[in-house]
Amino acid sequence: MLQAFLNAVEFGMNVQQAVEAATITSTSFHDSVYPHPIAGTLIMPKILADQVASALSAKGHHVVVTPMQKPYGQQPSGAGAVKMVRIDPRTGMLAGGVSPAKDDYVIGW
Repeated sequence: MLQAFLNAVEFGMNVQQAVEAATITSTSFHDSVYPHPIAGTLIMPKILADQVASALSAKGHHVVVTPMQKPYGQQPSGAGAVKMVRIDPRTGMLAGGVSPAKDDYVIGW
């Protein structure tokens, strides 16, 4: 969710672009993976790995590359799909987006 939020707020993506963007999953934080063991890995799709995996590995990170999930070309999701709704503070217009990693939808009114 944080990565989608940053995509919208810091990188200027609309909400659908923000939730569709490839993400990195870390298994290095105890509270994020409990009750499973801490594996100490960064899991990312090939589309990101091609750009950053070697630099992250050089810094000591253990990188695991996953194939993209069909039919949407989205990375496999272990936790669920991100949904996002944005309300334009000036116009009140609602915009919604949902990750295609799972069979989900977003509704607003």
